Amino acid sequence: MEDVRGRAYAVREIALARTRTGAAYLRLVLWDGTNRVEARVWEAAVAEQLAGQVKPGDVLMVGEGRWTEYSGEKQLNVAVIRLAKPEEYDPSALRPKKEGVPTAEDLVRAMGSVQRAHLRELLERVVDAATLQEFAGAPAAKGYHHSYEGGLAEHTLEVVGFCEAAAKLYPALDRDLLVTAAILHDVGKLWEYDADSITFERTDPGKLLGHIVLGWELTRRARHEIPRFPEGEGLHLEHLILSHHGQKDWGSPVEPHTPEAVVLHQADLASARVNQALQAVASAVPESWSQKDPSGRCFWAAVRKS
Repeated sequence: MEDVRGRAYAVREIALARTRTGAAYLRLVLWDGTNRVEARVWEAAVAEQLAGQVKPGDVLMVGEGRWTEYSGEKQLNVAVIRLAKPEEYDPSALRPKKEGVPTAEDLVRAMGSVQRAHLRELLERVVDAATLQEFAGAPAAKGYHHSYEGGLAEHTLEVVGFCEAAAKLYPALDRDLLVTAAILHDVGKLWEYDADSITFERTDPGKLLGHIVLGWELTRRARHEIPRFPEGEGLHLEHLILSHHGQKDWGSPVEPHTPEAVVLHQADLASARVNQALQAVASAVPESWSQKDPSGRCFWAAVRKS
């Protein structure tokens, strides 16, 4: 296993816990720029000191540690660790990335595929030139799915793809409205997550309101600025955004009540779940089980044809 001495790690999660005997230890989820790392600090005094100093998004420098295995998972037991100095690491090297993510031009093409003029105008108002560049480089989440630069655009266009396929399979669906909603369903994440944070920490508006409400508010305001925007269609579009998580206990203020809303929810869920599975098996040895993903699930890494 790799040498960890002198390496910088971004903090995704940190929690002070207790052993069965009551001794304090620190549970950390770290990020090395490529991989998620489960880590522990067992020295009680060090654990308590760090718990009072460190928060998610900070960067730690490991002075000494060793790799172990616990319940079939790699775990880094750290003996010497401290907050890193700004000059000791490159923030861009620690930010999660993925090759081949969509570009702003890909988003523009999806927007241009919408035929109805008032829907296309709405998209251009919400996703203007400045917003488009942010959209193309933003993450879709902090850890669960598409949690890397460009992840929001990738997830959005996957949802668009699922919705377009559904519209071909079910011609009664409103294709233009569905694609518009697919492009806008997660636009609130531009304000939910701090794209400048190494670990994409949530902003105050993100914590207090969430991306669904932020995206709905932006869309509602924009559609009311467009003369003669059909009221029923506007209400349907708002419903699509508000219901796309599918269930109230999953964060949706309302549950899907139109066929298009059912499709959008399933497309959003499918994109997220498939991405989780692909990311989990990406670094696994073929014909073995992956490390646990953030939801605690392991995946079988099948041999794939090149």
